Amino acid sequence: MKYIGFVREITNIEESVTLSELPNASVDYDEETLKQIKNYLDSGVCIFGWMGYSEDPLTKQPIAPDGFFTDGKWVWPNYLYYYIEKYSMEVNPDFILDMQSAKFKFNPSNTLRSSLGKLELELAAKIK
Repeated sequence: MKYIGFVREITNIEESVTLSELPNASVDYDEETLKQIKNYLDSGVCIFGWMGYSEDPLTKQPIAPDGFFTDGKWVWPNYLYYYIEKYSMEVNPDFILDMQSAKFKFNPSNTLRSSLGKLELELAAKIK
């Protein structure tokens, strides 16, 4: 699994970035690309979620329900799109290429759905 879009102040895992690193990696996506990224992220399969929400550590505003999603290769937090849109967070170019090769459409397979338990355990061990 490849982990993307985790913000250390919210989800402290090895692959996360700090808010102070976001401006150094900012990029402006055009409106159509933002829409396609959002559609792809929204079509991900939920690994697990819980009652509650993530909060922007800077503004203290609620930004997304708590949860983590996957397409079988990448894992991202539900708050990823917020940081892409609000803070121009750069999306890993390999993830963009994967989304483009899928034409920004993700259709989960039965194989992925059957492996969610394993993914949940792997992610839970990272988060502790």
